[in-house]
Amino acid sequence: MADYFDSDEITKGYDPRLMRRILGYVKPYRLLAAAALIALILATAGELVLPVLIQRTVDDALVPSWYGLAREAAGLPETAPLRLSGKEPTALGKIWIKSEGISRLSAIGRKTLRNRGLLDADPRYLARIRPDDAEARRVLSSLGERAEREGAIAVIAPE
Repeated sequence: MADYFDSDEITKGYDPRLMRRILGYVKPYRLLAAAALIALILATAGELVLPVLIQRTVDDALVPSWYGLAREAAGLPETAPLRLSGKEPTALGKIWIKSEGISRLSAIGRKTLRNRGLLDADPRYLARIRPDDAEARRVLSSLGERAEREGAIAVIAPE
């Protein structure tokens, strides 16, 4: 009985005659085979894009990734690598920049701005809130001093 399970692996290389024979069977269905191949490529691309979308959603919603930069620091030479466009969100007297943007600053530049009190040391959550959203106002008030709001933007410090 032991010999039944101890079998040698049988492997065979590429056989061009066998491939021509298989393609001969597929020839009448070329259009259908091409459509199936395109569908397979699109399905694979869709499966590969989904984790990237989930990662970006989680990073934006669950990871505190906004740093406050004092508005008066916008014109300083130390902030040139940030490439501020003027479209960044502003609230509480600060320009809010994503952590990816802050990473363009050198370590010395970040330290200099922090020591001068122009750049927040810790990241924050940033959320846009509609003025008529009572539930959002209730949540913000339950956070107490950790949450500040100016206009449509709420800034929340992590615990």
